[in-house]
Amino acid sequence: MPGYEGSHDIDDTLVFTVRAHVALTSADVDADSLPTFDVREDATDTALLSAQNTAKFDDSNTLGYYKGSIALTAANSFEDYKEYHIDIHTIVGGVTSSETRKFQIKAKVDAIAVSAPTPSAADMAGATRDELALNPRTTIASLTSQTRFVLTAGSSDDDAYNGARVIIEDAVTALQIATGIVDDYDGSGKEVFLRVDPGIFTIAPTDLITIYPESIAEAVWDRVLTGATHNIPTSAGRRLRGIQEFQGYEGGAVWIDTVNGATGTTDFEFGTVEQPVKTIAEANTIAASLNLHAFMIEPGSTITLAAAQNSQVFAGSNWTLALGGQDIAGSEFIGASVSGVAAGAGTKQVFRDCLMGATSHIKGTHLITCGLEGTQTIAEAGEFIFDRCHSAIAGAATVTFDFGAALNSSNLNVRNHAGGWTIENMGAGTGTYNATFGGNGQVIFAASCSATSNVEIRGGWKVTDSSGGGVTIVLDDITTDVDAILVDTNELQGDDVPGLIAALNDPTAGEIGDQVWTEAVADHRISGSLGKLVGDFESAHTAIITDTNAILVDTNELQADDLPGLIAALNDLSAAAVNAEVVDVMFTDLIPDTVVAKGSMGTMGQFVYLILQAVTDHGVSGVTDTIRKINGVDAMATLTLNDPTNASDVKRAT
Repeated sequence: MPGYEGSHDIDDTLVFTVRAHVALTSADVDADSLPTFDVREDATDTALLSAQNTAKFDDSNTLGYYKGSIALTAANSFEDYKEYHIDIHTIVGGVTSSETRKFQIKAKVDAIAVSAPTPSAADMAGATRDELALNPRTTIASLTSQTRFVLTAGSSDDDAYNGARVIIEDAVTALQIATGIVDDYDGSGKEVFLRVDPGIFTIAPTDLITIYPESIAEAVWDRVLTGATHNIPTSAGRRLRGIQEFQGYEGGAVWIDTVNGATGTTDFEFGTVEQPVKTIAEANTIAASLNLHAFMIEPGSTITLAAAQNSQVFAGSNWTLALGGQDIAGSEFIGASVSGVAAGAGTKQVFRDCLMGATSHIKGTHLITCGLEGTQTIAEAGEFIFDRCHSAIAGAATVTFDFGAALNSSNLNVRNHAGGWTIENMGAGTGTYNATFGGNGQVIFAASCSATSNVEIRGGWKVTDSSGGGVTIVLDDITTDVDAILVDTNELQGDDVPGLIAALNDPTAGEIGDQVWTEAVADHRISGSLGKLVGDFESAHTAIITDTNAILVDTNELQADDLPGLIAALNDLSAAAVNAEVVDVMFTDLIPDTVVAKGSMGTMGQFVYLILQAVTDHGVSGVTDTIRKINGVDAMATLTLNDPTNASDVKRAT
C-alpha cells in the first residue's frame, strides 16, 4: 500500500524523505545517483512534474538518506480536493527500485476530531490501553525542536509509534493543524522524533496531538478478540474467532506435547495444534476456559492424571498414561500405554487401541482392540467388556483378570479374544458372577474362584478348572463336539485300532492270487470286465460240449445199429482198398461249404464243418450266438441262449 504524505493546502511545500538500501540485505547505502520522482494526479497518465531530483539529507551522519520537495502551487497544476501520487525511482548497484507515495490537497477531515477539546489528565488516566493504542490523543508537554518533543501521556514501549501519522492542533489558533510522520519514538521519555518539520505553524507546548497508527488496518488486525468482545452474531469478529478456534484447536481439542510443548494458558495462544502445552494442568485450564472436552496427545508424551477427567476424549499414538487414582468416569483414551488405578463411579469408560499394563478399572469399562500385558483388576463391582483384545504375553503365561476379593457380583464379557486368561477371585463376594469367553485361547480358573460363578465358553478354548469344580462351566456345541471327538480318538488309539490291526491276517502274494482264480465268475459279470469275458466263453463252451455229446450219441448209435448192416452189405473190399479210400476221404477230399438246414439231417462233413465253426468262429450278441462260415463273414447258423450272461440252454435258431 502506498505511503501517505498527508493532506495539504495550495501553495504548501511538501517535503518527503527517501531511503536507499541494498535489496537483498536492506542495509542502507548511498544510491548510484540522486533518486528522482514524478508526480501524477489521481489516475492520470501524464505527469504534472517529471524527473524531479531529490537532495542529500543529513549526509554527514547518514547513508542513502534523501529528501524531496514539491511546491504545491496552482502554477504546477495542483488543485484542491484532489489526490496525487509520487513515484520515486532509486538506482543502487545498477538496479532501479521504485516506490509510490500519495498525498491530498484539502482532504475532508473529521470535524469532531479536529474541534474536540483537549483531554484532561483525568481523561488520559482513565483511558484504556487499547483506546490509547488504537488512537492515542494527548498534548505536547515540552519540545526540543519542531521535530522533537515530549508527550504528556503515551505508550511506554519503544518504537510504539514509529511510522505513525500525527495531527497537531494549534492551541492558540483554532482549526490550525499540521501533520507529520513519526520517525522514532522513545517510550521511556515519551519523546517523539518527527521525520521532517511539518512547517505549517510553530509547534509549542499544550498543542493537542493525535497519533494515528501507520495503518488503521494494522490496528484492526492486531485487536485482541475474546469471548466478551467483538462477538456479535454474524460479525467478522465472531467469524474470525471461529476460524481461529477451528485451526488452533483442531478437532475441538486442546493439544499436549509433554516433550516439546510450551508453557502457558492464554486462550488461542497455547494448547493449539501450532503450539501445544506441556502439562495436563495447563490443558485443563484452557479446556475449561473454552469449554472443550477433547485432548490430542503428541507421540512420546507422558501424562499422569492429577485431577478428575470426566466425559473427555484423550487421543494420540504412542503416548503413556498413568491414571493416578483419578476419576475418569465417562472418558475415552486412545493409543496409549496405560497403567495405574482408575477411580470414580463408572458409567462407560473406553480404552481403544491401548497397551494395558497393570490397571485397575471402574464399572462400565470397555477395552476395544487393546493388547493386555498386566493384571486387569476391578476396583468397583459391575460390568466389564474386552472386545477384540489379545494377550501381549508370549509363551504359556497368561493375562490375569482379578474380580477382587472384597467385591461382589460382577460380569466379565470377553468377545473375539486371542490368547490366555487366568481368572482370580470369581465368586469371592456375594451374588452371582457371570463370564463369557468368545474367541480362541486358554482360560484357567484359579483356586480362588468359587461357587455362584457361571461361565459360558464359546469358541476354541482350552479350559483348566483349578477351583475344584466351584465354577459352573458350560461349553458351546462346538467345544462339546471337539471334546467328544478327543475322547473317541483317545479310545481308538488305546483300545479298538491296535486290536483290529493285531487281528488282521497277513496274506502272501500266492494266497491273494489263489483267491482271485478260485473266485466264482458268476459274481463278476460287469460289462467289459475279465470276469464277463470268461463267463461268456464258459457259456459258449458249455453249448459246444452239449452238441458234441449229442453227436457222440449218434455216432455210437451208428456204430451199434446201422453200420454193421451196411458193412455186411458192402462188397468185400480189401483192407488196403478201404484204407486208401478212407484216407482219401479224410485227408484229401475237401468238405463242401454247405450247411445242414435246421431240423434236417446232413452229411458227416456238414456236421463236422458246423462243429468246427461253432468252436472256432462264432460271436455272441445278447441271447444270439452266430456261427460264421469258413470265410469268417457269412453266417452259417445261429443259436439262441436262454440267458445272455449265464446260459444253461442253447437251441439252434437258423
